[in-house]
Amino acid sequence: MSKISILLVDDHQLFRFGICQILRKIDDFEILGEADSTEKAYTLCSSLNPDIVLMDIAFPKDDSGVSMAAQIKKSFRTKILALTSHNEDRYVVDMLRAGASGYLVKNASPDELVRAIRAIYSGHSYFSQNISKTIFQNSEKERKLNSKLKDFSITSRELEILKYVSDEMTNKEIANELFISPRTVETHKRNLMQKLKVKNVVGLAKFYFKISYQPDNEYHAA
Repeated sequence: MSKISILLVDDHQLFRFGICQILRKIDDFEILGEADSTEKAYTLCSSLNPDIVLMDIAFPKDDSGVSMAAQIKKSFRTKILALTSHNEDRYVVDMLRAGASGYLVKNASPDELVRAIRAIYSGHSYFSQNISKTIFQNSEKERKLNSKLKDFSITSRELEILKYVSDEMTNKEIANELFISPRTVETHKRNLMQKLKVKNVVGLAKFYFKISYQPDNEYHAA
């Protein structure tokens, strides 16, 4: 019987030890290795080719797990299960956009962790119950936003830029999140200003706030 190979990525040694103790008791699981940073995680993915990367999303000394998840999905066939203490909406949505197949918070039971790994290995997605609600709410929010923005001919990439601008992120920060150049970010901003008929990034942020919080069908292109 082939085993499900797993790479564990977390910067807390004691936590990794506990997870390994749980997973090594499962006959069809195999722990290929451990990493305490995203840089090591990428290197081990390249050399070990695990079926699943079980990873946190916050690391103190290097790039975020979200950025690394996107790089892993772009480079390898490995599937990603986020296992983290962060359950805020933005982390969940960012990890999904990066290509994660599942998202669990660290208070999940050992049985749920095992179920999640098996589900993802079989080609399914798996999310904690409260996370599933977040996904639905954000999907519904995006559907409504796209409906309101239909008259402005805004692309999905431009909508991402608009969201990050409203969060007061710099061109460099946005570029790092989206894996594009700062110059490309600036081009998107100029295009948005033309489409929305605003003069600067403050106008973009105000537009996004209005379009996000006004009732449906109350905001239209001039």
